[in-house]
Amino acid sequence: MIRHLLIDLDGVIRRWNNRPSIEGPLTSEAIAAVAFRTEFVQKAITGVWSDEAWRAAVVTALMGRYPSAEASVAAWSSYIGEVDSEVMAVLAESAFAENLTLITNATSRLNDDLRALGISGRFRHVVNASEVGHAKPDPRIFEHALGLLGATASEVAFVDDQPVNVAAAEAVGIRSHRFESPSRLRAFLRDLA
Repeated sequence: MIRHLLIDLDGVIRRWNNRPSIEGPLTSEAIAAVAFRTEFVQKAITGVWSDEAWRAAVVTALMGRYPSAEASVAAWSSYIGEVDSEVMAVLAESAFAENLTLITNATSRLNDDLRALGISGRFRHVVNASEVGHAKPDPRIFEHALGLLGATASEVAFVDDQPVNVAAAEAVGIRSHRFESPSRLRAFLRDLA
């Protein structure tokens, strides 16, 4: 019987649709192209770098070409996304409303973001890759979550928008769902109950 729900943050609960544009030659897309290079983002989401160190590395990488990189990266960093209220409503009405665990590949600023988004108290546990030291799809982050919950894989379900993460959870034995819409999420959760 499924007793716990592991749920991803970005792409499921949090959306990044309304990022404000940045004034000047350095665009949000150009910043993201550097920030999300594998060698940069992996260090941030596994706790090798703090969020501040990651953003400083992005500034350094851009500074030679864009003298305004520091101000532009600060402006880019100030946006924290928005909560998908429909997804939160689906979760609140589900049988798992009291047993939600957030599992996310986030940086060290996650707790501040959750507070600013108004959802910090909505989860029984928060499994942040930058605190655990392993990021999805590494099976060790799922094993960590199972240990935290004191549960077996057969007692846990998982929701994520990335197929590679869904496949990794399934390989550990966790029943999983690729998030595509709130209505499909609702149907998946009803089937679990």
